[in-house]
Amino acid sequence: MGFGAKKPVSVEVPKLKIEELEVIVIGTERVVCNRWSEKAKKQMLDKQMGKAKTKKDPRDPVADYEGSLYPFPGGGYGIPCIAFKKSMVSGCRSVDGLTMTAARQAFFVVGDLVKIENAEPAMRSDMVRNDDGGADIRFRGEFLAGWRCRLRIRYNANVISAQWILLLLSAAGFGVGVLENRPEKSGDIWGTFRVANEDEVFDVVAR
Repeated sequence: MGFGAKKPVSVEVPKLKIEELEVIVIGTERVVCNRWSEKAKKQMLDKQMGKAKTKKDPRDPVADYEGSLYPFPGGGYGIPCIAFKKSMVSGCRSVDGLTMTAARQAFFVVGDLVKIENAEPAMRSDMVRNDDGGADIRFRGEFLAGWRCRLRIRYNANVISAQWILLLLSAAGFGVGVLENRPEKSGDIWGTFRVANEDEVFDVVAR
């Protein structure tokens, strides 16, 4: 060994304890979809690019309704997984012991979309206020109370426990919700849900 050389040091890298939990949630109220349709995204992009406005096509309520839904691969419809993740992170405001920043890094809802089960979509129309103060009629898809979703939640068990995951999910379902007119944004009760109990989970699995 030459002068000044240091003896190699063996360092053991701690392993993350990553676990997964499957949870079924049941809608306690309607959930109303709010996906940006391709037409709406094109209109927004044209406006940002300063393109000249063209004459609007006649309103097509059915197209607006279908465009609001999130098609699930293989059939049916879903809800973005990130909607549940954000709802759970916001649920930290209702519990002590875990910050929103820590929660963002401690778990993930696996996938892009989680399928909506036990419910079929229906078209609804609502009067809404635009950003410019004007009024508009929106046609969107809704799933009535009783809808179900199976969430796969991957979490770092060194930071958060399965019990904490269920607590955050319960807090999110009661006071935050998902998608349109959820309590967090509007004070309404749309998009609220609860964690299924053992009997309900067995019933769903048995089908």
